Amino acid sequence: MGTKTSTVGTVDMHVRYSITDDQLYPDNHPENLAIRGKSREEWPATFSIAWDYSRQNFHRALDGVSASEFRADYTDVLIGEADLAEIDGELHGISRREKHELWMTRKANVARCILYWSNGHLITPPMLEVNMGELVIVGGNHRMAVCRSADLARLPFLFSAEQREKLAAKLPSFSVSQLAT
Repeated sequence: MGTKTSTVGTVDMHVRYSITDDQLYPDNHPENLAIRGKSREEWPATFSIAWDYSRQNFHRALDGVSASEFRADYTDVLIGEADLAEIDGELHGISRREKHELWMTRKANVARCILYWSNGHLITPPMLEVNMGELVIVGGNHRMAVCRSADLARLPFLFSAEQREKLAAKLPSFSVSQLAT
């Protein structure tokens, strides 16, 4: 059975305390260190995927990109969703990551993602696009890896409106969501 997702009543720690992603659960944070390498069954019982669909945070889909930089490059961004297994089957090799490869790279980032969700925080969905005929992850590789390990059935993702037809052709289960706030 897949993991449920939600968007209810969580606190955006970035806004509340004016902190960056790296400051909330830094690489050397005890919780970050303790969760590394753990199987899904060993993650906190409070783990629940909760997406941030607010437009003002879309830039967070691309790690380290400011809101103004994001708006300059992406003027019309929508939220779509598709079956995660289908997305995985279409991903270009550089973007592909198998379920068993969760802890292969950037363990601190993967742990931070798990901790965010385990502690009730929202995370912006990843961003996908079709580039030269190939489906690629523009931002959110670790988020997708965690979702894969949590057996998420359908993945919400951001995309540039100009990509709509390309994504529909590439992903038969693709649909556009009206969840953006």
